[in-house]
Amino acid sequence: MGSPTVQVSTGTTIAFATSGFTANIIAFASPGFTRETRDIAHLGTTGPRPKLASDLHTLESLKMQVFFNPDIVPAKNGPPETVTITYPSGSAWIFQGVVTDFTPDNAALEEVMKASMTVAVMGGITTTTGTTSTTAA
Repeated sequence: MGSPTVQVSTGTTIAFATSGFTANIIAFASPGFTRETRDIAHLGTTGPRPKLASDLHTLESLKMQVFFNPDIVPAKNGPPETVTITYPSGSAWIFQGVVTDFTPDNAALEEVMKASMTVAVMGGITTTTGTTSTTAA
């Protein structure tokens, strides 16, 4: 397990291998996971309720806010493609994904246009370890 040092997100990139979709990312939430537990208490149980952890977990989606350019939008249909999140330290999260939501925000007078998008993770996430220090002061 890596060190618990704090890292700064500036410099993070997200690449879509097949479609080549690109955008200036304002903010994003990396895919996390959830894992269920089952209550295995019975009539003879006393004290805390015992739990059994599931062997399976559910990967959450990648959610991003990007600057909106009406000339560059992600593919509406198509097979999953390789998505790579590369963090400033050089570590990367690589997975197959499909865009499940792309919603431009309201355009307003003299405001920068933005959009939100969601990418569903299809399968597992491969991770690589970074080599560059990006610790916050």
